[in-house]
Amino acid sequence: MYIGDPESGESPDTSSTSSDRRKFMKGIGLAGVTGILSSIAGCSSDDGSSEERGEQVPTLEVIGYPESNRSSFDTLTEIVDEVENLGFDLEYNPVSRDRHLDLVFYEHDYEISSLGYTGRPERLDPNALPWGNYHSSEIEGGAYNWTGTDYPEIDEALEAQRELLDPDERQPLVHEMQEVIMSIPGGEMPIEHPDLVNVYNSEKFDGFVAVPGLGMNNYDTWLNVEALGDDREMTCGYPLDVPHITPLQANETNQIVNRICHDTLTVVGDDGLPTEWLATDWEISADNTRIDFTIREGHEFNDGEPCTAEDVVFTYEYIMEWEVPFLISSLGALDEVYADGNIVTFELSEPDAPIFNDAFSRIQILPEHIWSQIPDADDDIDAPFEWSPTESDLTDNGLIGSGPYEFDEWRRGSGVRLTVRDSHPVGTPDIDSIFIQTIESPSALTTALRNEEIDFVIDTDADSQVLDDLASEEDHLEFVATESVGYDEWAMNTRVEPLGRESVRQAMSAMIPKERIAQEVWRGYAQPAISPISPALEFWHNPDVEKWHEYSMEDAVEWLEEDGFVVEEDGIYYPVDGFED
Repeated sequence: MYIGDPESGESPDTSSTSSDRRKFMKGIGLAGVTGILSSIAGCSSDDGSSEERGEQVPTLEVIGYPESNRSSFDTLTEIVDEVENLGFDLEYNPVSRDRHLDLVFYEHDYEISSLGYTGRPERLDPNALPWGNYHSSEIEGGAYNWTGTDYPEIDEALEAQRELLDPDERQPLVHEMQEVIMSIPGGEMPIEHPDLVNVYNSEKFDGFVAVPGLGMNNYDTWLNVEALGDDREMTCGYPLDVPHITPLQANETNQIVNRICHDTLTVVGDDGLPTEWLATDWEISADNTRIDFTIREGHEFNDGEPCTAEDVVFTYEYIMEWEVPFLISSLGALDEVYADGNIVTFELSEPDAPIFNDAFSRIQILPEHIWSQIPDADDDIDAPFEWSPTESDLTDNGLIGSGPYEFDEWRRGSGVRLTVRDSHPVGTPDIDSIFIQTIESPSALTTALRNEEIDFVIDTDADSQVLDDLASEEDHLEFVATESVGYDEWAMNTRVEPLGRESVRQAMSAMIPKERIAQEVWRGYAQPAISPISPALEFWHNPDVEKWHEYSMEDAVEWLEEDGFVVEEDGIYYPVDGFED
């Protein structure tokens, strides 16, 4: 059994200043750097003696991507170098993804980290990433606010924008929310939005659709893909293995499988708004606290049992009863759910705009005749989210859903095969099956593409420029780069000193060379991230927020000194008598 893990306007040209400063410092050597810091900080008295100071700020550990993940590794290396130029002593230790997730997501046992967020359909709503990453209710282990950010003004701004379901009325509050979050900053500083890169074999398959924020890993692609010849199994490359297969846990590979093997009430459309799926229609009450969904009739799970309104009610009640960690936070406003014929009604305690993307387009409908037996039928687990259905003897087929694909085979360490159902009310792709193959090595991926061993790259850690060049060389390959809703982040654990000090987080944030990282490290296949909401969400993104990377080293030193730190040639020191708050 497997217990779940998660995943994953023109501005002033200050990046060139930062880049020039860094090159200059490296050129003049340590003596020159320390002289500059002495001049900036004014940290020596007239007689040449050091100012009164406390203990030196100790070495801080940064955990993040291994060197095989080239661009992300180089991103962190660049930031570590810049922050060390300021005077902090950092040690960068790449760790395996599983260990990284445990330390950061569950145990909160880290100082500085970078995990990053992928483009998921629910993240097209402007609440998804900011709420999870900055709201104080998401601090407990297993939630996304692993930095421990806890500010009443951030909570208030996040809560205010949730109350309006009308997008035009909500937009100003979403803009204000970003301003508040970025004015502090909290524990998390977005770095860059890497492009979502896809490559596919255009001679064998067609029908791929690129959606802003999501790339080609979206419902339109999975429904519209078609075989152009006799080969009707599409082999897809993905860099992460599948640790479990269950709709009640995270891990992006797991979720790719479950999204297309299950139905949700709605799905996120290309414009980020909900569109029909299992529900054909819905009505919202005047006070925005009641939503009535009309459920498709005559639809079945892939084992032949009917998929009904009662299964919808069971699913939502089941998640609330068991407080499923991966999903429960999206149902905070849900008071009651019940069915009358094919109408399912959700009663809310208060208006909750994100519930469409966070819940209705994300929570996959479970067959009651299967899941009502879990966990009672399995002595090895205590909660349903610990159960990986493909390992159970309850069914002959393993995973049971009502989506356009159905589970066929799981080869641990190799991949997952899904077959296309004969019919689905929304659409049926013109292929027979897909095999999602685990390919962790970027070089192995490029070789497989060249040799036509894989047909579609869902996502990869391979260098975008390398893939772009490969597609230019090979007639059968098409390369597509799409702006992502996700981003990489510099996560500072606010529970650990000195990262609990706003001045330290401000100073480090000012040293992140976002423009240079996007252009040089990512070779233009990324955009600087100035807020947790990507420019890909043009309607929701606020370009007029505090841009920390536009500040200078002089600003960073000033913030530290105003807070009582002593910045000297050999490092940064705590104030001798502690801080005055």
